[in-house]
Amino acid sequence: DSFNDLTFKLQGYNETEVRKYSISKLGNIPSGKNILEIGSGTGRDSILIDKLLKKNTNFFLLDASDKMLKICSEKLKNKSVNKFFILADACFLPFQDESFDFIYSFVTLPAISNKKDFFNEINRVLKPGGKVVLGSEGILPSIKNTNFGKILLNNSDLYNQHIPLNILHKNFSNVSLEWILNDIIFLLSFTKLRNKRKIKDIIIPGKRGGSLYTRYYGKL
Repeated sequence: DSFNDLTFKLQGYNETEVRKYSISKLGNIPSGKNILEIGSGTGRDSILIDKLLKKNTNFFLLDASDKMLKICSEKLKNKSVNKFFILADACFLPFQDESFDFIYSFVTLPAISNKKDFFNEINRVLKPGGKVVLGSEGILPSIKNTNFGKILLNNSDLYNQHIPLNILHKNFSNVSLEWILNDIIFLLSFTKLRNKRKIKDIIIPGKRGGSLYTRYYGKL
């Protein structure tokens, strides 16, 4: 809490406004839903999320540090939303399958030991149609070799994070990616499929004929 705002000040941004923008990507959170924040830390995002939640919403806050969770719980102790503070590893989420409607995590990804396991766990605990928003340090690739990029990378290797698109679970859809804070933090959002992807097997006009399926399986 004593230096976290430095990242935002160096870029000339208001920390709270940036965090509010990231949280807004979750969209409307109706009453009675379950939301999980992974890497809640001392609650810098948690406080802002909590203000948006309606009664009867269950807010689960997970972190690997009991000391940070204690600070977070103190900050949120007077709020009316149902809250549960969980000490756990993000690669081994202690929840039943399809438990959550929303999952949020901001600048936690670099600390995740196995990112593929992490995304598999998110897929497991997320309900079909559920939404995820993840923010992480990771500079826009096209500006890494500019003076601006080199200065940042010289200061911290965190900005050299790779965008984990290649390890997203196959069930994730409506994937959206954008960069914020002078293009040094990326926001990755997606939803979990409600139904399997399907191709409507229609006949394709033309001399070759057939359909996508018959062409693929070799039966023209």
